Amino acid sequence: MMGHSWSGFAHAEATEVTRLFSLAQLTTKAQEGKFDEVLESLKTYDYHYDNGDLRVFSLIQDLEHHQQVKSEQTAERLEAAQAAMNQIAVHLNNDELHDALRKGLEAHDLALGNAALLQDPRVAALVAETHATAKEAENRGDWVEATRLYRALDLMFDDPLSLHYTNLKRALKHLRVLRLYCPRRLYDLSVDRAKREGNEDDIEPYRPDNVTWEQRLSGIKMEMFERVLEYAQKKHIDSPPYERLLHGAIDSILVLVNTKELATTFIKLHDQKKVEKFRASLLALRTTLDVSRQPITLGAALINVVEEIIRKNRSTVALPLEVIVYEMTEGAMEELDDFTSVIWPYDKDTFMRSTKGNFFGVGIQISLRDDRLIVVSPLPDTPAYQAGIQAGDIIAIVNGQPTDGWSLDRAVREITGTEGTVVALGIERNGPGPTAMFKIKRSRIEIESVRGWKLEPAGHGQWDYWVDRDRHIAYARLSQFIPKTADGLDEAIERLERDGPLKALILDLRFNPGGLLKSAIDVCDRFIDKGAIVSTVGANGVATGRPYTAQSHHTHRRLPLVVLINEHSASASEIVAGAIQDYGLGTIVGVRSFGKGSVQDLLPLDRHNAYLKLTSQYYKLPLNRIIHRSPRSGKWGIDPDVVVAMTDKQIKDVVEHRRNADVIRDNLVDDTPEPITDANELLTKPLDFQLEAAMLILKTQLLAEHLSRQQDRLRQTPPKLLTKRDELATVP
Repeated sequence: MMGHSWSGFAHAEATEVTRLFSLAQLTTKAQEGKFDEVLESLKTYDYHYDNGDLRVFSLIQDLEHHQQVKSEQTAERLEAAQAAMNQIAVHLNNDELHDALRKGLEAHDLALGNAALLQDPRVAALVAETHATAKEAENRGDWVEATRLYRALDLMFDDPLSLHYTNLKRALKHLRVLRLYCPRRLYDLSVDRAKREGNEDDIEPYRPDNVTWEQRLSGIKMEMFERVLEYAQKKHIDSPPYERLLHGAIDSILVLVNTKELATTFIKLHDQKKVEKFRASLLALRTTLDVSRQPITLGAALINVVEEIIRKNRSTVALPLEVIVYEMTEGAMEELDDFTSVIWPYDKDTFMRSTKGNFFGVGIQISLRDDRLIVVSPLPDTPAYQAGIQAGDIIAIVNGQPTDGWSLDRAVREITGTEGTVVALGIERNGPGPTAMFKIKRSRIEIESVRGWKLEPAGHGQWDYWVDRDRHIAYARLSQFIPKTADGLDEAIERLERDGPLKALILDLRFNPGGLLKSAIDVCDRFIDKGAIVSTVGANGVATGRPYTAQSHHTHRRLPLVVLINEHSASASEIVAGAIQDYGLGTIVGVRSFGKGSVQDLLPLDRHNAYLKLTSQYYKLPLNRIIHRSPRSGKWGIDPDVVVAMTDKQIKDVVEHRRNADVIRDNLVDDTPEPITDANELLTKPLDFQLEAAMLILKTQLLAEHLSRQQDRLRQTPPKLLTKRDELATVP
């Protein structure tokens, strides 16, 4: 009997080793998104000593439900994608190109892989038809239609080195000059588009801009162009040669003279002989730049090229000097990156006010992608939020003006304004389609950058940060990084610790466009106790300054942490997610972030009458990663540890549900009841699959820690003397 008891002890010891190994793997598998393996491990795991802890059974149920929903969602998604693909051919056969395009973009969103989609014959036919129709529109000067079609192709391929992107950029240049110099023609083209699509009811009367192109270009001097070239060549991250900048300058003037509609603004463009003579001289200059073996330097050679352009212009089409300077400068800047731009004298005051935050607006965060204004997020309890503006909405029109090619600075200037005035926003959703008009009254915007899981009942805007109070899992959303963001996060965590214990945290950075670098560093400092947080480097990767480092006295105690990101997480939010990932302090869940990791310097022009916002450096994360996306970047942004992709419709449903759940309802009267949206439904329905994955990771991690503590207690309990009954119980 004694021998048998020893054998039983040895078996128990082996089982204990297996349990330890399984627990170590349990968290790792969850943090890799291998939830099916976590489920199988829990099903076979021997936890009888834990008296059948309900947390084990609960997590098994959660994982089984996740597996079932994922399987159903995948099947539905593939079926919907196939249905959309089948509709492409039907619409093409009926000469319904725009309907076919909508289905193509829908299939692109639903498909599990873009490579196979683009190789499908139905998509190939759609691409060929769209490209041919866009070229026809371009040839007849319909830049609104051409831009729309090229943009659809660019969305489908998402490749800045593709022909579709090149075509889109060319069309956008023509739209820009029409908007500035001939807005009536742009309006007429937009009306024609609405009529073709049967949207006559959406056509608003033409409202000419009170500001003329002469006013917008007032104060522009040749010295500004020369200074911009010098700054760009010496201080830009790419140090572009002057030849490249002049190439862009010449191409911009060519776009202007090749846009026939501008003859109504500049009379001498009616004279085709003079136009052709000027065009030929510009092309000859560009060829000279291409074949010259002697690089141009800041000096006589550069001045000679510029003076030649001015001289040929004066003797032919006689465009105003400020037009030539403006077009050359804008063209040169287009040779650089999307975040480099000139703040012209007309825009300076608005720009400086916006950097200080002293403005009235509608309450939206916007970003620029593929030269379209995209709503990153509406701010809670603001006019835009209450009107129903959603994340991902494209602001296609502002006060009757199409926004194609607008800069962010221009958008801010047009959308903000005097308190109490109304701005009309034309919104596109889910690809090309009818434009929905929203008329929104401007008001003072008080920004709240740290939000919780749900609003406290009658709490006057106070947040409840517990997403799972029973398991002590908290949730905090950071909408952007402003001076008080880190303090707001401190206040939330301190409240949770008092109400806790706080055992795990979800940090939601989705739709966060960034903000202040110092604020991002301060937030990182709450999780990182020592070491580098972020540094800056030049194009060659060489450090351009000392790294920003963490200070331990700011750091909260370490917790199981998940950070949520998506394609709208940019700049400062990427620094926070990337630093946490590099130090292994949390699991990143979602999809790859935006890829904005560059530093812009503000350089004065003409005694501070204008400014150049110039990309001069890249941010570098602790593990030496540069996250900025450039046209030739093979790797950029923050790649999540667990990829959870969602369709446009799923994202829309989540954003709408969250927006409705975040409405402050303290002042609603009893006789006008409104349906109350419950934030918990994001998980129970489920709607938010990225958040659900975050919860599964943390539940698994907390369970593994709990079971490990149980094992520790068992190992520390002294063995009791075996009775006869105990020994007999070990007999198989």
